[in-house]
Amino acid sequence: MTFFFSSYISNIEPNDCIEVLSHMSLIKYTKRIEKLHRLIKLGKSGNPNEFSRKMNFSKRNLLDNLRELKEMGAPIKYSKTEDKYYYLYNWEPFAGILIKD
Repeated sequence: MTFFFSSYISNIEPNDCIEVLSHMSLIKYTKRIEKLHRLIKLGKSGNPNEFSRKMNFSKRNLLDNLRELKEMGAPIKYSKTEDKYYYLYNWEPFAGILIKD
């Protein structure tokens, strides 16, 4: 079973999928991605140190999670002048479960 987030609702490709590690529940992973997305979308991420505090994990974990979002197709950028992360254009993640035989 593969759990995926993607910006594409149809024609899901294997590289659009992220396998969830067995030690992390799907619910916890989904909530984390949703919170990252919500803070970025609302313009409330702040700088990396503030953002990692809001997410309650290390800066390294934050950067890893942002990389994962980018791999899902999220157009994330960082503004040094506004000191926050933002999306280049409106983007919404799509979540689902892909079951392969």
